[in-house]
Amino acid sequence: MKNHIQALRGLFPNASMIRDGYHFDDRKKGISIWTSFAEEGIIDYYGRTQFHPILEEYMEKNGLYVEFYDPGTAFIFKK
Repeated sequence: MKNHIQALRGLFPNASMIRDGYHFDDRKKGISIWTSFAEEGIIDYYGRTQFHPILEEYMEKNGLYVEFYDPGTAFIFKK
């Protein structure tokens, strides 16, 4: 997931949080990516299928999916 974190930081340099999810939910290191994408409009929490086109393409290409913790916090996992 470290490579995905670096890539997502490059794609969304203004995002305030893109980091390993274990800091947030005590899961094992490297299992998830903790993001502020929903808070920043990169992902639409209420639409649940609305992603920024660049993020959607990246996730499809790399076999990733999103789970929401709350309306502002989105975790990204490998399928």
